[in-house]
Amino acid sequence: MYNANESTDKKRRIPIGVSAFATSLKPLFQKGKLFENPENQSDSAELLALFWKQISEVWPEPFRSPKDYVLMKTVGVYSMHILLASLLENASDLKTAIETSKAKLINAKNTYSHEYWLTKKHLNPGRIQSGNYAGVHSSASGHNQIVTLLLNEQTLPGH
Repeated sequence: MYNANESTDKKRRIPIGVSAFATSLKPLFQKGKLFENPENQSDSAELLALFWKQISEVWPEPFRSPKDYVLMKTVGVYSMHILLASLLENASDLKTAIETSKAKLINAKNTYSHEYWLTKKHLNPGRIQSGNYAGVHSSASGHNQIVTLLLNEQTLPGH
């Protein structure tokens, strides 16, 4: 990862900055399931890595070409961490949360294919006009809306 003092050219090569990524983890601290116990830090990091591995298995295209998708940019990273925090909050234990997350991601893919995560410049005009793409939800409330959509497998009214 690069730090804030890196050159602008190097910053353009990474999909999300270190500060934004760190801030995106906040829901995982707030829910009291991950990173709460200093002795379990490595377990929490492994769980987070496993979650992202599941995401890469469900939507492999953004991992092959991250600049063309928002999944590993602020919109996607914040949304995915909120989604994981929600699953952790509702699970009896970490193992159940991870098992649930894989099933939820697979179900979500049925409605939200990799095209949902494309950057605006790679979208067809019809999808842009309908507003049915992740990049349209770039605010904090938008990240929550993506989570709601993915967990409920619903499209927005009119989409």
